Formats: sequence, C-alpha cells, structure tokens
Amino acid sequence: EVSAVNKFRNYFGTSNEFLNNDSGFAEVVRYNKNESGMVLVSATSNTNVSNVNVPKEMKNGTYNDLVSGNEFTVSNSKVSGKMASSGIAVLKSTSENPGPDFDLNTIYYVNTKNWSNVYLYAWEGNGGSGHQLSSWPGVKMTKTGKKLNGYDLYVFENTDFYKNWENVIFTNGNGSQTKDITITTNCYNASGSLSNYQD
Repeated sequence: EVSAVNKFRNYFGTSNEFLNNDSGFAEVVRYNKNESGMVLVSATSNTNVSNVNVPKEMKNGTYNDLVSGNEFTVSNSKVSGKMASSGIAVLKSTSENPGPDFDLNTIYYVNTKNWSNVYLYAWEGNGGSGHQLSSWPGVKMTKTGKKLNGYDLYVFENTDFYKNWENVIFTNGNGSQTKDITITTNCYNASGSLSNYQD
C-alpha cells in the first residue's frame, strides 16, 4: 500500500488536493484540469465501497485501484468498488491524460554545492536489486548549461521516471550527498528543497 500511495503522490506532483470523509471512508483527492485520483481509507472493516460521496473534483469515469487491481467507478460524485482486505484503495484514472503539470520523464538538480559531477540514485520501496534505477552512486546527470538562482542546473531524463521511482539521493559520487528525498516534484537542491521547474 505504501508503494502505491507514493507512486500516486509522485504521479500527481503539485496538483490540487481536497480532503473529505464520508460513510466511514477517509478520502484524499488529487486533481488537475485533465484528471483526478484518490486515496481511499476505510475507518472500519468495511471494504465494500458503494455509492460513497466524493468531492465534485473527482471526475466521472473508470479508475484502477493500484493496491487490489480492482476497477472502481465514479459517477455524479459517488464512487463504488471493492477494496483490498487492507482497507486502502489508491485510485488512478484508466485514461492516458497527463497528471502533474511537468514532464513525467525529467528531473532536475540545482548544484548549490558546486559539485564537479552530480549523480542521481533512485529507488522504490526498500530499494535493493530490482528496485533501484541503477547501482550506487547512480546515474550521472547532465549539465544543462542553464543556471537557477545563480547555480548550475543538471538534468536526468528517464521514461516514466515519476511513475516508477519513489525516492532519490543526489551525490557527487565521492562522499557528499543529500538526504533521502521522497519525490514529490521535479527540481531539488543539496538541502532537499524542492520546486516545480518549467524548462
């Protein structure tokens, strides 16, 4: 469930958020002009979601639950479907519309420590073999030739980066590195500060 929630959060990035509670279900709705999605948590043992009220921001349509794989439907501000036994559902639209308002394939680093080289190490879940983008120290980022706030801007491009990876560390490959960062947007610096960068 944690992995599904993190992928959902990464996918929607800085999209709007709406919190709601109805019929024993807590709801976290993320939405933008193109699509919407929701994390649904049962406060009881009930995992049958039947015509539960949701905010108008949840668009009508069919949604895939990233936890159970089951299909949910939203119609006229009501959601229905079957949750996994955990009582958590992470609903993502089955449409192919883009989610966050930045490129899902690109991540940036502002080199505020003036490292000679910048590497990116990304992973999902607990990491390790099969759950990391590459072995430590990661992949070498490319210097863009642009500056942000007076510092060199580096970039890495990887298909569906924000859908596949949950966490990242930036390092110079020689002992200096950032803290573990949960990916929520597309641009970071050495302190882990984040922003939404538009090229």
